[in-house]
Amino acid sequence: MNEYKVVFGEWVLEPKIVYINAHSDHEATSIVMDHYNVPKGWIISISLSCENTTNTCKVMYNVNGGT
Repeated sequence: MNEYKVVFGEWVLEPKIVYINAHSDHEATSIVMDHYNVPKGWIISISLSCENTTNTCKVMYNVNGGT
């Protein structure tokens, strides 16, 4: 399970940020949509943070789920 940072909102200038533990970006998206009653079009970005002993990596996903 990974931690995802999900940025969403009706207005891009007033985003809300939540951190979700999920197995995939799709699962994180579903959790935000269900729990916060957010349409998929309001999700601005999803980032995955993975930490290990030597470095930190980030993967950004756009609204369409691509990298």
